[in-house]
Formats: sequence, structure tokens, C-alpha cells
Amino acid sequence: MAFQSILFEGLPAEATAATSEDAAAKSEGAVATTDGTVATTEGTAAKAQAVPPECFRDLHLDRIVGAITAGREAYQLAPLFYTPLREVSTIRYRHDVFRDLEREALARPILRFAEGMRQVRGRLAEADKLHYAGQKQRCFLDAVALYCAAVAALTRDLAGAEPRSRGLRGFGDFLDGYTASGPFTALQSQTHALQESLAAIQYGLAIDGTRIEVRRYESEA
Repeated sequence: MAFQSILFEGLPAEATAATSEDAAAKSEGAVATTDGTVATTEGTAAKAQAVPPECFRDLHLDRIVGAITAGREAYQLAPLFYTPLREVSTIRYRHDVFRDLEREALARPILRFAEGMRQVRGRLAEADKLHYAGQKQRCFLDAVALYCAAVAALTRDLAGAEPRSRGLRGFGDFLDGYTASGPFTALQSQTHALQESLAAIQYGLAIDGTRIEVRRYESEA
């Protein structure tokens, strides 16, 4: 299986510094940072090119990049392809990651994580369209729960797959530290507590034709 790009989505900014995007391709060995730079394996940074080099059109490389990034425009991956690599070590770094990702045991959890983060963004987009404050808050809580579950699953599955590349090992080390950190464990516990509290709420419905009345719950025992 060949992977042109594997998207590591939605992780905190520290993740980009720790290994190699909120939405970028850590698996490609360079990182699109928030200020538009691309960090290499040596920790140096090169300014990401926002437009393709002139040779891209002549060689039809713009079409290849367009096909690779189609449907992933939100992640702004194209500059990673526009920016030339000048260090052999960076090229080897990326190749090692891609070689790792040819293993189903590594590809599956990363793709599941990407799908989980799409669900998170879907819930957040849904919350933005709602008007009732309580409904918006519940939708946001669902997004947070999905996020915590996706990150925890990726951490566990990535460790179990035993990546060989330096890039994915470093990413796994970051995840181990992040999921064990106070902010993340607090987020998990607070989210779980809120979900349990909401699940414990009981109420009654009185339905009369087209009229529905919500009442305080009264035990029928």
C-alpha cells in the first residue's frame, strides 16, 4: 500500500514541534507550522512556498500534487510539496516513515485517527450552526469526547504496532507524554464526568396530540 499523505489532524501545537500539522503531514518528515515555516529533522526551518515553482507547470507536477491533495485542501498540504528538500537526511527520514506506513498495523490506526478527527470537526461545525446554548454545549462536549477517544486510541495502537522509523517513534513518544499530561487527563475525566451527569438526568414527556410537554421526572414505582 502506498501513501502519498497521512494526515495527523487536530493535535495541539506542541505535537508539531515534537516530531516532524494542527493539520499537516507529520508522517512526511517536515512540518507546516502556524507561521508558514517547514521544520526539518535537524530542527531548522525553511519558509514554506505558498505557490508552486515555475517548473511544476512545465513538468505537470502541479497536476500530480493536485491529485494527491484533492479532498484535503483544509490541511494546506501543497506547500509541503512546493518546498524543496535540501538535506539528504530529511529525505531519508520521510522515506523511513513511508516505509513504516506500508505496514497495515501502522496504517490502520493512523487512518482511524484521521476519521475520528473528521468526526470531531463535523460535530464542531454542527455546533456552530445551532442557536440554543445548551444544545451547542452538548454538541461541543461530544466533540471533546471524540477527540479524547481518538487520541487515546492512536497512542495505544501506535505503541502496539512498534514503528521502526524515527519520525513515528518520535510521534509515539510525544503521544505518550501528551496523554499522560495533566491537561489531557483532566480533560478526559471532566468530559466523562459531564457525560455521566447528563446521562443521569431524567424527565417526563406528556404528549397530547401535537403538543409535547416536558415535565420534572416523577417515579412511577
